[in-house]
Amino acid sequence: MRVLQVMSRPAHTCRRTTRLAKVLQHMQHGDFGVMPVTDEHDRLVGVLTDRDIGMALSRHHRCPDDLTAGEVMHEHVHTVEPHHDLRDAMRIMARHQVRRLPVIDESRRVLGMLSTSDLLLAVRHRIRSGTEPTLLDVAETLRAIAVPPHAVALQPFGGTPSEPG
Repeated sequence: MRVLQVMSRPAHTCRRTTRLAKVLQHMQHGDFGVMPVTDEHDRLVGVLTDRDIGMALSRHHRCPDDLTAGEVMHEHVHTVEPHHDLRDAMRIMARHQVRRLPVIDESRRVLGMLSTSDLLLAVRHRIRSGTEPTLLDVAETLRAIAVPPHAVALQPFGGTPSEPG
């Protein structure tokens, strides 16, 4: 299964100069927690999460109208392309402990987003050919995202504890 078959689209984006108040308004209205930040050519330059905004407002003691997306965004963004295999995207999410990946084209233009919710929906609607991710695959990805890198993961139902990954 390919990322294109599962991703959410279109992705809502903003510019570096967009005020956080406007970003929050879009996030609340669209019920999403991440906003890709693009340049004047619509190429991905960063990403901004609702958590990033909350932490920045707390840290800077400023109101959302006084900060821009560019001041808070992360410039290092893990991405995926639409033709990539969904299992590869899941490995990226697990390795980097991210719940959402911007889906970009070869010019870094944002085409959509791939989230853990999209993965769960893919399993729910999957064709039983055996090539799509299973619920176990998605559960393992979610575990890898959620467990702190140095924590000990518990084995299900009476197994012995082991190191994650």
